[in-house]
Amino acid sequence: MIAALSFAQVQEIRERFATLARWAGLPITPDRLEGGRVVTGEGMPSLVKFADPMVGEDGKLGDFLCYTPSLRRFAIHPDDGGDVDGRWRVSENTVGVMVNPSSLRQGDFARECYRYLLARETGEDFDADWLDEPVLWPKTLTHPADLTAARRAIPDLRPTETVVYARELFGASSYIARLVAGASWRDLDWRTGDGEPVTLMAAKDRAVGAVRTWRVFLNEFLRHPVAFTLDADDRRADGSTRGLLAPAPILLVGATRTGRTSWATGERAEDLISDAGEWGRVLDGLAGVSAGELRRAGLAPRTVRAMRAGRRPVPRNAEAARRLATTRARSEAGLAKDRAGRCIAPRCDERLTGRQRIFCRRHASYPGSRRKAWREAAR
Repeated sequence: MIAALSFAQVQEIRERFATLARWAGLPITPDRLEGGRVVTGEGMPSLVKFADPMVGEDGKLGDFLCYTPSLRRFAIHPDDGGDVDGRWRVSENTVGVMVNPSSLRQGDFARECYRYLLARETGEDFDADWLDEPVLWPKTLTHPADLTAARRAIPDLRPTETVVYARELFGASSYIARLVAGASWRDLDWRTGDGEPVTLMAAKDRAVGAVRTWRVFLNEFLRHPVAFTLDADDRRADGSTRGLLAPAPILLVGATRTGRTSWATGERAEDLISDAGEWGRVLDGLAGVSAGELRRAGLAPRTVRAMRAGRRPVPRNAEAARRLATTRARSEAGLAKDRAGRCIAPRCDERLTGRQRIFCRRHASYPGSRRKAWREAAR
């Protein structure tokens, strides 16, 4: 949920994009919002436009609602929920990249997906046969690395062939099959990642060994956290957050140019242009880390000293250093719990190890009265 804006505030935001619209040189028709009516041919061009179904023939904005379960996913629909066939506009993000399990056109199928989500939100009944069909992600093998990975399961695959993946309900494993036009998913030759034959089962009557269905897949939309936002109590938003959201403060310390992340599989995008200052920040993040913590992260203290002296690390040590620096940064920012914990004695920053739960080895030997006072102060 977001705060509603007045018509005047909406027009003010649109005008902020006027300079960018002129710079782009696009043939954008100027218009402006007066009350609840869009006046075409007056005002200035803007990159912020109104969705087609919202504007009537006379320029008057209709009564519409916008449902947004997460970023880049939305459904603009009449506030009475009617006119299902005409005046809806929905996002095909994520939904559109999957194999359509129904006989509907892609746009109509995406609309039905959001009708299901709206029904779930309001507790109404909605059922369709395709909800219990498996979610299949098609992938055309144009990248050498993708072809090599797919050939471990299907050795005779050729470049530019298309395969489909089905993800297990539990875990991150996927099954793969060569896509055959017009064939049902039940008739495809499904394999594990290692090439072992497998019978695909949709998660309808069983869960163990089954793959995600559209019902499971769409339900995940309702639990998807909105990144970089805070709730009404200034807590970072997560999958259970409801209500008004506000942008969270963000400190940008560097930039890495990447390709497009695969939202279907969650694979990180390939780095195209790395951040020149990233390695220096990693080394700064390792400053003050104890020898024991370095060893637990898979790094020898002398290796870290060599890296700080300018020696280039092997890939394994570089990755371990990045993981450790990231974990510490997330803990310090309050984004992740520091599992190891630290001694609660005043001005002691020693991390706890082994069976230590409250005090480090040195402060655990202090008199009981002092340790009791420290525990009381730490509550």
